[in-house]
Amino acid sequence: MYKKIYIILLILVTGIIVSCNKTENQEITNAKDEAITNLSDKNWKKVMDKKHFWSIIEKAKNTDSEIMYLNLINEISKLSEDEVIVFNAYIGSYTEITNDTIWVDMACKVINGYVSDDTGLYFSLWLIAQGEATLLNALKDPDSLSELPKIPFGNAEFEMLMSIGMNENTDYEKIISISEKIVEEINPGIIIKNGKKYGDYKSFEDAMKDIPNILPKLIKRAERNGFDWKNYI
Repeated sequence: MYKKIYIILLILVTGIIVSCNKTENQEITNAKDEAITNLSDKNWKKVMDKKHFWSIIEKAKNTDSEIMYLNLINEISKLSEDEVIVFNAYIGSYTEITNDTIWVDMACKVINGYVSDDTGLYFSLWLIAQGEATLLNALKDPDSLSELPKIPFGNAEFEMLMSIGMNENTDYEKIISISEKIVEEINPGIIIKNGKKYGDYKSFEDAMKDIPNILPKLIKRAERNGFDWKNYI
């Protein structure tokens, strides 16, 4: 159910099939590229820290995923190649932490009506796109998502976030390598509900049965929106 390898493979496959066109703004940052060389697992912090990463998300944030994607493309076009790599490493790190959590799967079920390896991953990306505060609160208390101003029930996914700014020349192995280092740094500061990513459930099915006890406010929000999360197809 929780497969780190699955996420890594998706990043690699995405890297093979995705080619994002660079804007003219990227040419302006060529001099910036030259200032940072030999990007590695050790010097990535000098390229982009956590605060910078989340500031980019905040600048681009929009309740419409398509508009947010365009906003992100604009923000990414201002970055150097090394910054793009570290930005995507942050995406990979937060995705690994978020996707590998039963409480997020529960929220995905209520908000999207279904959850699987693919849909759970895309929901995690959508959750990251809501910003740092929303993400951290959701990991600590998934029912806090009921307080979001807008919830796109049945369509809370942001697959495009996984390939933002990537092209045929992107060093995907470096992204994965740096991502692992970022996880080591940010994971200790993240609070998970009950301190357990998988709870005490014996199976995924048992966890899904317990959703009414874990997400009462989110369920009420879904019902007010006329969304039948139990029977959505």
